[in-house]
Amino acid sequence: RGDEQSREACRVVAEVLRNDLRFEGLFQFVPENLLRAIPPQNPDAPRFDDWKGIGAKILVITRAEVSGGELRVELKVHFVDTGQQMMAKVYSGRADNPRVFAHSGSDDIMTLTQYRGIARTKIAFVSDRDSPKRTSKELWIMDYDGFNPRRVTVNRSLNILPAWRSDGKTLAYVSYRRERTPDIYVASIYEGKSANLTAGQGGNAFAPSYSPDARNIAYA
Repeated sequence: RGDEQSREACRVVAEVLRNDLRFEGLFQFVPENLLRAIPPQNPDAPRFDDWKGIGAKILVITRAEVSGGELRVELKVHFVDTGQQMMAKVYSGRADNPRVFAHSGSDDIMTLTQYRGIARTKIAFVSDRDSPKRTSKELWIMDYDGFNPRRVTVNRSLNILPAWRSDGKTLAYVSYRRERTPDIYVASIYEGKSANLTAGQGGNAFAPSYSPDARNIAYA
């Protein structure tokens, strides 16, 4: 659509989607100067001969529309040589973070290659950015490309060594919040819950790591 919000959402989705797919390292992209040679087209009826002329094999079409604070993104993938549509997806949700729709689109496109995409994965890290005197460290998570940082712990203590569970929803980590003694905690990061697994066992507990089936935790 022609409104500024929809245009900006589409620009972000297209840019992030291109960056995600480039990061995967499986695709070669048509150079920008050749893309500029393609005349404006109807996304519902692309002229595949034009795309063949610049050497494209796969055409990805995105469309974005913002309405009432909601963003709707359409994604279509075509095989240029035959014009066959290989994929059609629709994503919808809040309009304040269009990057998440691009990440979803990238991972869905990756399924066509028989590989799993990583665009929706998260990085867990430790930071003292919110500690005025750098006396505490909290756990944070962010998108794989460094965007959308979010704090997980808020206890003004030392929280270190985060380890993901395979479900991507849980972190095991070490915290000194209890009498300055290191214990193993587990945080359900999307529920705001945290539990101490080693309280009352005596000694110091370090370096948690989940087993692949997520049923056990190894630690020192």
